[in-house]
Amino acid sequence: MHKLHRVFVNPTIPSKYDLDLDRQLDHMSATYEKWFIQDQSIFTWLLSTLSESVLSRVLNCHHAHEIWDKIHTHYYATLKAKVRQLRSELKTTKKGNRSIAKYTLWIHALADSLIAIRETISDQELLDVVIDGLPEEYNTFVMMMHARPDKFL
Repeated sequence: MHKLHRVFVNPTIPSKYDLDLDRQLDHMSATYEKWFIQDQSIFTWLLSTLSESVLSRVLNCHHAHEIWDKIHTHYYATLKAKVRQLRSELKTTKKGNRSIAKYTLWIHALADSLIAIRETISDQELLDVVIDGLPEEYNTFVMMMHARPDKFL
């Protein structure tokens, strides 16, 4: 493993100069120079791998960790918006004129989309979504099952 996480998340950037005299003469410290070379290599690699639409978001960055922060911030916001959209769709999905099979497949597809982006959804929440989206005649049947399960087993 390359252990690049430390380069991107809360990087430890060494002091550019060891002494005030070094600053006046613009003599970088060896530690900073080593860090800078690694940073610029990763910076160049990141830039070369980005699509044009993402590249435009990072044009004012000068270091690898800045690129990472901008990308992370953008995609985190996008991901959160997707989670809100999927959860809203789950809450508002109704059976309508679909068959039960198609309705439950649609609910599972939405749940799978949430799971794919590491958002958890409990079995109880999924069951509640399915039941809430059913027409009244199904809800009556479900309530009867809960009241007298022995009659339906």
